[in-house]
Amino acid sequence: MKVLLAEDDRRLARLVIKMLEDEGYRLEWCEDGETALYRGLEEPFDIMILDWMLPKKDGIAVSRELRKEGYHGAILMLTARNQVDDLVLGFESGADDYLAKPFEFKELFARLAALGRRRTFQYEESWMEIGDLRLDIQRHVLKRKDETIQLTPKEFQLLELFARHKN
Repeated sequence: MKVLLAEDDRRLARLVIKMLEDEGYRLEWCEDGETALYRGLEEPFDIMILDWMLPKKDGIAVSRELRKEGYHGAILMLTARNQVDDLVLGFESGADDYLAKPFEFKELFARLAALGRRRTFQYEESWMEIGDLRLDIQRHVLKRKDETIQLTPKEFQLLELFARHKN
């Protein structure tokens, strides 16, 4: 399972990364909300673990914006805020689950496993490389380095078809 961890406490992040990688998760880590939002929109993740109190953009704002933009992966809000109103706000922002700090790793693993089981949408890679071209499947964009190449919808469909069926 591919996970993005957005946590600004480096000590906690290193511990979570180690524990999850030992359990077989593929992990990416960022330290602020703006990066989490960018990465979540740029690359598909099965689960995003968002700290509520991130610098630059808090986890609630990130969750809201991801959902507004059509993000389908699971979101686990991880925070020291554990009042009922906080939980409700977390769920209203688009989070699928909520885990209060401090937490036990057994509970984190159980929640991640449950989120993974519940997801009906399974990501496939959001882009394909064809030589020096990068085909963004989700956004229907073709790029060469930093240059965007305009394609008609039919051209895009054909290129994707040929890329998926190389022979």
